Amino acid sequence: KQWYQRRVAITAGEVLRRCLERLDPNNSRSLHLSFDIDGLDPTLAPATGTPVTDGLSKSQGEYICESLFQTGRLRGVDLVEVNPSLSDRQGVKATISSAIAILEHCVGRTSHL
Repeated sequence: KQWYQRRVAITAGEVLRRCLERLDPNNSRSLHLSFDIDGLDPTLAPATGTPVTDGLSKSQGEYICESLFQTGRLRGVDLVEVNPSLSDRQGVKATISSAIAILEHCVGRTSHL
């Protein structure tokens, strides 16, 4: 999937590169990631209050987390917006599975970028 900015398609990797360049041009600051599970496509995380149609794929979310881990500067992570009361048992399991995968990539699990 790609995001569109000024009618030009850009990838998740490019969005991340631009964010890091803007936030920390010297690559010297510690990073904290706040990952909203509702940013993932609702098929991956239905147990959330604000599902985003055509949200991030699981591989895009994992890529972002893995890339931040690989900077060596990721010092904190919080994963928010998981709400088991808003889905059935299968939806809760899917959301938890996605959340665990995202967090694993924040601490070094790789997808072979």
